[in-house]
Amino acid sequence: MSERERLRRIYQAKVLAELAVAEEAFVPSVDRSWSGDPLARVMLVKGVPGPAERAGGEVLSGEDGEAARKALAALGLLEHGLFATLSRPAASDPRARVSRLLRQIEAVDPRVLVALDPVAAEDLGAALGIQLEVGRPQQHRGRVVLAVDDFAASLADEDRKRRVWLQLRTLAEQSSGQR
Repeated sequence: MSERERLRRIYQAKVLAELAVAEEAFVPSVDRSWSGDPLARVMLVKGVPGPAERAGGEVLSGEDGEAARKALAALGLLEHGLFATLSRPAASDPRARVSRLLRQIEAVDPRVLVALDPVAAEDLGAALGIQLEVGRPQQHRGRVVLAVDDFAASLADEDRKRRVWLQLRTLAEQSSGQR
């Protein structure tokens, strides 16, 4: 058996175990590559770990995560939970990282997918086999998919913050039938 196949089976068993645990009582992952509700309708994808994640926090535990949760709550998108993942928690083979992200999407089965930065947009587009255009929500296989204009960077730039807010508002309008 190839190393890739062995790792795929290990990951598959891990996802199944996480879903089984989630059915009983959700316990956050100790590997910090994802956080939140594995049965959520909204999935946020962040490219690489930021300062909070590198310091050992959960995915989106820093100010970017706090701001994202506030924005999504204000738009009514958190009614059915939130799942957040890092598309590149560590250096890895591009095919392996895309495969991992696709498996997470299939396991969680969210109705709304948001790439929070250019790295996440690249990985999410590759996982879904589509080209994401920043700021333009797309329908893809029963999901609304959006790449925003670098969410973390928008926290320090008022013009970008307004653009990201408008992008998220458009997402909320398009996903109202998806919740």
